[in-house]
Amino acid sequence: MEKYESRQQQTPRLRLENFWFYHKWKVLTVFLILCAFVVAIHSCVKKESVDLYVLYVVSGPYSKNQTDELGDKLKNYIDDIDGDGEKRVQVITISFSEVLARTDQTQESALARLVSHVASGPALFYVFDDANYKALKNTETDVFSDISDLSSSAFLSDDRFDATSAGFFDDLTAYEKTSQHFYFGMRTTRGIEEKDTRFLQIAQCRNTLKRIAEDLER
Repeated sequence: MEKYESRQQQTPRLRLENFWFYHKWKVLTVFLILCAFVVAIHSCVKKESVDLYVLYVVSGPYSKNQTDELGDKLKNYIDDIDGDGEKRVQVITISFSEVLARTDQTQESALARLVSHVASGPALFYVFDDANYKALKNTETDVFSDISDLSSSAFLSDDRFDATSAGFFDDLTAYEKTSQHFYFGMRTTRGIEEKDTRFLQIAQCRNTLKRIAEDLER
C-alpha cells in the first residue's frame, strides 16, 4: 500500500527519471535500430543509377579530366533510360603502361581486370586505342559486336567507330596534347538475356553510337 501511495505522489518528472533509469538501454537500442532503418531507406531512394557504362581501355597514362570530359560529352547522346530526369555516365578505366604484350605485374593486373570486364562487366560501350583494339581482336573470343549497320558514316567500320578522325575529341581540352588515337565500339551481346541487368545497355549503346556517327558526319 505504501509503495502504491509513493508512486501516486511522484511528479511526472520523477516518473520520467525512473523510467529512463530502468529502461534507457532498451530505448537507445530501439532508437539506433530506427536510425539505421531510416538511413538504409534513404540510401535506397537516393541511389543514383547509371544510364551508360563505358569501359575506357588505354595504353599508357590518362587523366581524370579526360574521363570526366568524355563522360560529360557522351551525356549529350544517351537516353535517360531510368526516367529520373538525369543522364549519368560511369567511365571504368583500364590502363596499360604500353601494350597488352607486356607481362609485368602491372600489366597482368590490368589484363585480369580487362578479362573480367569483357566476360561479365556492366559496360558494353568501349573506348580503346589502336594497340588495345588489335590485341583484343587477336584473342580467341569475339569481343566486339558488328555495328556497321548503325550508320553510313565513313568513320564506321565493321566493329569500331574512328572517334578521333571523326572529330569527337576536338573540343575536349583534356585531349589536346594526347597522341593516342581512340575508337568507339560495343562489346558482344552474346549471352545477354532480357532478364540480365545489362540488357537495357544494348539499345543504349547502339543508339548512342548511331547518334554520334550521324552527328559527326554533318
